[in-house]
Amino acid sequence: MRIEFTNPWALVLLALIPLAVYFARHSLANLSRQRGRASLIVRLVILLLVALALAGLRIRTSSRDVALLFLVDVSASVAQDSRAYVIDAINNEINRAGPRDYVGVVAFGREPAVELAPTRKETLGDWRIKEIASSPPRDYTDIAAALRLAAALVPEDATGRLVLISDGNENLESAAEEAQLLRASGTEVFTRSISTTTERNEARGEIAIRELDVPPSLAEGESFDLKVTIDSTRDTDASLRIYRNDSVVSERTVQLAAAGENVFILPQRVEQKGFFTYRAEVEAVSADTFQQNNTREAFAIVEGKPKTLYLYGDPKPSPAVVRVLGEGSFVADLRPAAAIPTSLAGFQDY
Repeated sequence: MRIEFTNPWALVLLALIPLAVYFARHSLANLSRQRGRASLIVRLVILLLVALALAGLRIRTSSRDVALLFLVDVSASVAQDSRAYVIDAINNEINRAGPRDYVGVVAFGREPAVELAPTRKETLGDWRIKEIASSPPRDYTDIAAALRLAAALVPEDATGRLVLISDGNENLESAAEEAQLLRASGTEVFTRSISTTTERNEARGEIAIRELDVPPSLAEGESFDLKVTIDSTRDTDASLRIYRNDSVVSERTVQLAAAGENVFILPQRVEQKGFFTYRAEVEAVSADTFQQNNTREAFAIVEGKPKTLYLYGDPKPSPAVVRVLGEGSFVADLRPAAAIPTSLAGFQDY
């Protein structure tokens, strides 16, 4: 039998027990000594039960059965030709499993998907995995989410043994923190490394748009800088195009370097209100193996022109300030200083 806590940090509430004893002894309530002790015991029991409930107390009976779950990384960074190696590795482990052991498979990218729910090997018979059929979104890698799902799939009568097969290139959450929590709860986590797309394609060349930065909120007539970050495994020239609502607004030839970041700033301006989709596309002059990562989108909401309240104390407004406001595409409201709004609501439009 094993006692587990899903949230052991909640046990810090037990530190309140001395405070409860202190306040009970110094209470002004007019209770007899016997009733005071009974009241204190009840309060301590309630505090203990609350702490254990929040800590997720769970008593599990020990079992020799094992739930062997394979977590397979199918994100875009994993080389496609490593699939055969992964399937062979899983089938070899299934062969070694005992007849009463559970076997399961989880595929993951941005989110996890159950490829095979935990099933006893004796039920599977001669079944072997032939391919990974699940197709979760591949643009991100969330190993921590896959670990949580796999741990939740472990049957109550078995000990969890998770085998993580991944290149380790996570970009959501923290797998290390999640694995540490699982080990503390008695679930074993093992890892097997596989090659990345970059490693396999380095000789053939690979480019990818890592990031497209556009201000999410803009004002009508505002100028801004659009930022594109591109990764490349070799020094090469490429064509970079920027679309706004499917219309090309910028196109240029850029030089990409294998060492360091390739960051390009493209000045833009929006002349009307509305919702706009910006898309960056890069096309290498040399070979590019994986073209699905050559595009990235971002969105921007363009609101009306900024409205400015200009209060002047002189007999007339300053011609220089009026000129600057006009050149900046501001809608200016010019008033003498005596006409300043007298409430917060009077300033809300500026």
